[in-house]
Amino acid sequence: MKRIIEKYTTLKMNVEDEGTSQQVMVADHCIEQVTLNVFPSLRHRLCLWHLSKNANNRFGLLKSDKNFKNAFYKCLSGCITPNDFEETWKSMINTFKLEKDDWFNRLYGLKEKWCTTLSKDFLFAGILSSQRSESTNHVVGFKANKSTTLTEFYSIFQATINRWRKTEEKDDFDCTRGIPTSELSVSAILKHAANVYTITLFREFEEEFKLSVGSSAKFKGSVGRTVFFEVWIEGITGSRKEVQFKMEDSTVTCTCKNFEESGWLCFHCLRILHLHSINTILDRYITTKWTRYAKKQIWERVDTIKREKGEINNFTGWRLHMIRRYYNLILKGHKIANARKFIEEKFKTDNKAVDEIIKKEEERKEKEEAAKIAE
Repeated sequence: MKRIIEKYTTLKMNVEDEGTSQQVMVADHCIEQVTLNVFPSLRHRLCLWHLSKNANNRFGLLKSDKNFKNAFYKCLSGCITPNDFEETWKSMINTFKLEKDDWFNRLYGLKEKWCTTLSKDFLFAGILSSQRSESTNHVVGFKANKSTTLTEFYSIFQATINRWRKTEEKDDFDCTRGIPTSELSVSAILKHAANVYTITLFREFEEEFKLSVGSSAKFKGSVGRTVFFEVWIEGITGSRKEVQFKMEDSTVTCTCKNFEESGWLCFHCLRILHLHSINTILDRYITTKWTRYAKKQIWERVDTIKREKGEINNFTGWRLHMIRRYYNLILKGHKIANARKFIEEKFKTDNKAVDEIIKKEEERKEKEEAAKIAE
């Protein structure tokens, strides 16, 4: 799977520079079909970094026109709503006479794959298609170059992986051992977020909460038990959004679609929830992957599914539980020589003790069987 995708991705990059538009479309189609066959619910996106880089080769004389470049990059990621994108794109095409340009027409046909405004209905967990700077390639690239040997590269890559794992271990430990504090007066909803979310996500939520405190809200009308508000922050262009709130079940939706895209509520929604005295985050707005005990819930869900399928017996749950506990113990002490020695010595003594228990149990069963035969 990985090799096939790499093959077609390389093909696409080559033909974009040297091939025809039809070849590029074939490469795009091949990548998408291979990916969707393995991951049917996947949303195929185009990297904005590569798109911007390749676009410069297509601008020609327009490359020096600041108005054109501003309009183009606004279409990529600066538009607020789908209508805003359509109007900006149409204006750009008409102003600079690009109606018959094949590349721009083909790009418009793929707009759902690169325009950030048209992808807010899908959970991307805050990951951007332009996030090349945070990729593995970038992480190891600053230490490796064309003259780096395979052995040297492996050492760099291994050190990077170890650093990531160490950071994850620390984050897991911090999340399970304490509650994050805030410089703000801890309101009920912020306190609830501190108890539910990981520390990293809590900081993101805290920023949204700060913005909600400084935002303004205006009642726009109602339809039955559904009310509509406009929420914005004075002085911030593009912050004005429409929020819909249903009184019967406290459902809140915002036109910015931050929850749908990132998995946590935006300041627009938080402002309206505060207006209606809702002091906790409703379960439907808590994305499991952002919670403090997401890993634990995953293991429990896996055990439940296996038990329902009859793939797990009365001892399997205990066995998996103990395996995880011992594995965590090993991870905790594997870097300290005395801790490793202690674990190894305890294993030897525990192993002998268990053998003795098993031996006595077998002897007991043999005596009971012998007694039954004698009767």
